[in-house]
Order: sequence, then C-alpha cells, then structure tokens
Amino acid sequence: MFKILALETSTEFGSLALLNRDELLAEICFGGGVTHTERLLPAWDWILRTSRTPLSEIRGLAVGVGPGSFTGLRIGMATVLGMAWARRLPVVGVSSLKALAGNLPFVSGTVCPLIDARKGEIYWSLYHSENGILSQIGEEKVSPLSEILKSVTRPAIFLGTGARRYRPEIEEWNGGKTRGADSLLAYPLARQAGLLAWERFARGESDDLKTLAPNYIRKSEAELTHPEINWEREGGKEDRFEKH
Repeated sequence: MFKILALETSTEFGSLALLNRDELLAEICFGGGVTHTERLLPAWDWILRTSRTPLSEIRGLAVGVGPGSFTGLRIGMATVLGMAWARRLPVVGVSSLKALAGNLPFVSGTVCPLIDARKGEIYWSLYHSENGILSQIGEEKVSPLSEILKSVTRPAIFLGTGARRYRPEIEEWNGGKTRGADSLLAYPLARQAGLLAWERFARGESDDLKTLAPNYIRKSEAELTHPEINWEREGGKEDRFEKH
C-alpha cells in the first residue's frame, strides 16, 4: 500500500483526502465561515479515524501550492511541511489550477480553470485534456477576464470560482460552454491533488522540503504598497501578507 494524505486550501473551500495509490479512501470538504486553521487538524484526525488508518501507514503527502488565497496557501503549506519534517515523509506540491482542471476528467479538448483573485483579476491557465491526461498549455498567470478571453483562441470549457463569478460574460463569449456554477466543480479538491501527486510518487519523485513554497504569482498588498522594501530579504515568500 502507498497511502497519500492530500490537502487543498487555496480557496475558501478547503478539503482533505486519503488515497491508496489512485483509490480514494476518505474525503472531507469544508466551506467558508470558519478559517482553515480551525478545521484542518480536526479534519485530518477525522479522516484517519474514519478510515481506520494509523498515521504510520501514510507514505506521502500532497499539497495544493496555488495560486489562490495567500493565507490559505500558507496554512496548508505549514501544516504539510510540519508533518513531513516530523514524520520524514515525502511531499509533492500540486498546482491548484491543475487540480481544478482535473474536476473534468472526461472532457476532451481545452480546459481553462479560473480561480477568482479578486481586485478584478483571475488566476488562470490552459490545459489540453485527453483520456483523463492533462497537458498544460503556457504558464499560469493572473489577468483581467478581458485579457484571458483574448488569449483563448480555441473552443474551451471554463470552470472554477472565476468562471462562476464572470459566468454571463464568459457564456456570451464562449457560446454557453461554461462550467463552475456547481460547488464541487468550482474549487480545487484534495482528491485531485492526491491523484496528480500519485503520478509523481509512482515515478519516485517528490519535492525538496527546503524549497517547496506556495505559488502566489502576484505580489502581496504589502509589496505593492511599499515597493522600497526588499521583501525577499525581510522574510521571503512564506512571510508575505495576505492580499485577500
């Protein structure tokens, strides 16, 4: 057995999942209203107790690295890294956008996951989906919706919190081929992060715990307000202030 505990906290909708290789054993999701800090450890304990899995049977950890909420990403990363160092477990960081795109495993063609970044911007990327395999097209970015639509030159299916927020505009542009209104399609899920991590674990790969960090993409509010400060010197990415 190769049991993986996966965690996704890049949005207000957090989740944890326990997988045995690519088989889902247990899952818990929690919506807004309560911080991830308050729910993560009780959810972790519930997953292990419900599945009757001792912590000693966990062989790897997976974590969504963003982009998304600065606070959520820091909480998730700190939780996973703390457990990894304590238990000497390998960790695989997974793009939250790719995990979101994985919510449509049977779609063939172009998938555009959109995570609402607020301030009139959206975290996004493009993927080609074929037979359940996702291939990234270009890099992950943060842009206004208008720039995203100009960049999508082929028919695409959109999903995520960004697709839900801007659904009328996207449907008008995309002929109604929009996804994301359903709650479970609108968020990156730990189960998808775990499945994507398993692909790397199966190849004997994992990330360096000393360099694994959230992928924020854009600068924090503090960096934008005080560009004269060297924020990397003052604490690095892990200590940046929350944007939203």
